[in-house]
Amino acid sequence: MKSLSQLGLLLLPALLLSAAPAHAGVYLEEQSTLGANGQSQSETIKTWIDGDMVRTDDPRSKMTLLINTKKSSISGVNPAEKTWWKLRDSDVSDFGAATLMAYGIKKGPDGRLVVPKDIFQKTGAKKTVKVTSDKKEVTVEVFEVKVNMTGNDQMKGVQSKMWVGTVPGFDPAFQRSRMKMWIGNGPEADEFLKQYDDLGGVPLITEMQIPAPQAGMGTLTMVQELRKVAPQKLNPKDYDVPKAFKQVEDPFSQLKRQMPKQGSVPAGTPTQPSQNAPPPMQ
Repeated sequence: MKSLSQLGLLLLPALLLSAAPAHAGVYLEEQSTLGANGQSQSETIKTWIDGDMVRTDDPRSKMTLLINTKKSSISGVNPAEKTWWKLRDSDVSDFGAATLMAYGIKKGPDGRLVVPKDIFQKTGAKKTVKVTSDKKEVTVEVFEVKVNMTGNDQMKGVQSKMWVGTVPGFDPAFQRSRMKMWIGNGPEADEFLKQYDDLGGVPLITEMQIPAPQAGMGTLTMVQELRKVAPQKLNPKDYDVPKAFKQVEDPFSQLKRQMPKQGSVPAGTPTQPSQNAPPPMQ
């Protein structure tokens, strides 16, 4: 059975890179590195964005994730097993709330989201990174931003930060629309998105440290870094579930069934190992 953090690993790349309807035909390549007990493993995550549709091929889970941001729908395809699942509409907001925990956001007693007024804290640290943009390597200056977790006791011990900058071809709307999908409308959404817009760039690298003593891993480190951006279109059928595949129960429903006493989102369980949930945005 997958844990909630494993589900976050499964959904993270696509969730963080959901597209805005005004943009089409974009390919993103990221390097994801997980480390624990002195060992690490890196994988290349591939994402295609075309209008409202997002496809992510994730070698970590051996899954293809399909997202329609306009319909707020999330499906997963397992090519090896020829199966697929769809997150229930009623669970999308629950998963979104769990995802937002990585930004120090939590649900209050009345069920409303509580958004701190100082989520993002610029440290003044800077460095340069190299990213391939439309076949050309560019050098980008990024600045460090720490995510304030102090207001959320469910994320106790978790440390998260981002390196923010701008890359040609990487529109901030890619990430912003995903977050809008989770946080919805209202004053809480306005407060969060204002703070995000004030960053002055997009998270190109996200880093997270998650205490995992119960799993025997000490501290789990997760780093996700954008490596490539390029214009590219897929065949429309590549955003569809193959007709011959069998539908199975989605991982989130499985998790809730296994943990009925803790509700739909187990308290204190990090859902993102990250731009934009490994580290929270990328």
